[in-house]
Amino acid sequence: MTVEKNNILKGIRTSNSFSGNTTFFRRDFGTDFNNADVVIQGLPYDLGVLNRPGARFGPRSIREASCQLAWGEVWPWGFDPFDKIAVMDTGDIEYSYGNSKEFFRNTAKQTKLFQQEQSRSHSAVIIVFLQHY
Repeated sequence: MTVEKNNILKGIRTSNSFSGNTTFFRRDFGTDFNNADVVIQGLPYDLGVLNRPGARFGPRSIREASCQLAWGEVWPWGFDPFDKIAVMDTGDIEYSYGNSKEFFRNTAKQTKLFQQEQSRSHSAVIIVFLQHY
């Protein structure tokens, strides 16, 4: 029997929606994404406006909302995409709040790392963020 290396990242997660790690659709959290087909990365950036803060909570809110959908019936496809696609959530870009230069530097550094790894692992990156003007 041959076991795919991605199996650990595939399948339905049945954790309660009110407990457990808050990751995108209850996918595994990690930074070693060599086995992932898709990598989720959050950008909690809120420094574009002075009078309407809150966009920095976007990645967390998207993850929280997706946890409600992680175990439900898959519609309209008739199959669970997570049975076919290995997805890993790598969390958010870290930076000192209020330091735009550090945010963009860390984002560029992480993006470059993803590009280097993608050439080896053939994975895609989905960046999760919200911003308003």
